[in-house]
Amino acid sequence: MFPTTRAFLTASAVSRAATLVHPRTLSTTATQFRKANRNNDLDLFRTLPNVVQPMPITPPASSTIAARRDLDDGSVFLARIPLDRPDPTTTPQLTEADLPPLLHPPRQGKKHITEAQKEEMRRLRNEDPVQWTSQRLAEKFDCNPVFVASIAPAPRSHIQNLCSKAEEAWEKKGWKRRLIAVNRIKRRALW
Repeated sequence: MFPTTRAFLTASAVSRAATLVHPRTLSTTATQFRKANRNNDLDLFRTLPNVVQPMPITPPASSTIAARRDLDDGSVFLARIPLDRPDPTTTPQLTEADLPPLLHPPRQGKKHITEAQKEEMRRLRNEDPVQWTSQRLAEKFDCNPVFVASIAPAPRSHIQNLCSKAEEAWEKKGWKRRLIAVNRIKRRALW
């Protein structure tokens, strides 16, 4: 709290303000506030904007100025980058020779599967579903495993065998592992 007993501006307050504040700053430090409070110099803070000199227009010698323009209102616009550069938002037209090489070769279209190949997929899958999984058939015929599963699904006996193995593995788990698995399923359902 500043006392308000002195309302008039004194010459000593102006001279102290000029010595306390750097000419390029408008801010005062906590020490200056304490000194002013101790000396009852409320006028010191009222006179700061009048005492402080404005920033010089010329920038420091270390800064690089690429362009300097005088504006209509008398102010000066200093730019660090050249103003005659082309617009960076526009893309120049590039040819194939200007571009870097491709990281990956372009994908070739998948070959079409004939009816004979589909029948062979079904035959292999029914003969030995353990050996001929959908992934292996997809690699052999160069197609998608989902496509193989839709054309040549696994026999029901194989699916029942897989389910019974999964059931046995579940029964072998302890109560803690079962709880963890059930919680994982519940969390996944909340996604």
